[in-house]
Amino acid sequence: MKLFVQITIIHFILSSLFSCAQLDKIQDTEEVYNFDLTSVVDSAVKDLSRTSPAVEKKVLYDGQEDKVASSTINWEDELEVFEDADINKPILKNSYQKSIQNKSDGGTLTRFEASGPRELVRWMEIEKNSDGELLKIAFKMLTDNSLYATEKEGQLVFSEGQKLKSYAIEGIQTIVFLGDKHYSIEGNLVY
Repeated sequence: MKLFVQITIIHFILSSLFSCAQLDKIQDTEEVYNFDLTSVVDSAVKDLSRTSPAVEKKVLYDGQEDKVASSTINWEDELEVFEDADINKPILKNSYQKSIQNKSDGGTLTRFEASGPRELVRWMEIEKNSDGELLKIAFKMLTDNSLYATEKEGQLVFSEGQKLKSYAIEGIQTIVFLGDKHYSIEGNLVY
């Protein structure tokens, strides 16, 4: 349980740091510049809050593993880290190169690649089936400044009907005077 508390504290600190760094860039908009991850996460949060599935979560922090199963999850807090990877802000309008690959099964893989070094999200991939339904969203984020550096990869996996099936975050954070901390969180939903 101690490990779970540590991960929660780290999540709060990182969310606060990212939120503060991005405050001047956030504007409400309905225009889609790149991929609107915030809308996907908001929709998943509403669905999960309504259906209340259980989650089996595996947390790994500095080599220590903890498994948690719960049916009382605040989904807005649980998936907040994924909203940090939003690339659909007006300031990022021309910051990503978009490429689409057609898959042999009729689905598509769309990739957004950062065109410069300042973008927090380095790349994002959106996989859809032949009906245009989301199957998977994956991304990589990098932050580097004088106080801390983070490298984070995340993914959301969807089942038929675009219901969230699982989510994962894996990363390394380096904080001045504390060194490197490796972590990963994997959550599997049980409907």
